[in-house]
Amino acid sequence: MKLSEKTQELLHNLFAVLCLEFLYYIYDFWTPMEEFPSSWRAGLLEAILRYLHNNKFGVFLGKGTLLVLSSYYIYKIIRDFSKNK
Repeated sequence: MKLSEKTQELLHNLFAVLCLEFLYYIYDFWTPMEEFPSSWRAGLLEAILRYLHNNKFGVFLGKGTLLVLSSYYIYKIIRDFSKNK
């Protein structure tokens, strides 16, 4: 069964919103775990994630980014439904 392009885009946007809301929900329950990352890239990523989780501004920035992205995908869904056919 082939889905139309508009239906595929709607499903993509709904999936993105669900994933972003899930990440927002678990944001307070997740903590960076790896003490000694295996490479410099993993160390850099771990430092960024630790900042986004342990600092008040980092939490504001992390959760704010998730909310802005969710809002963007919700806007795309509303825009697609409000277009004249």
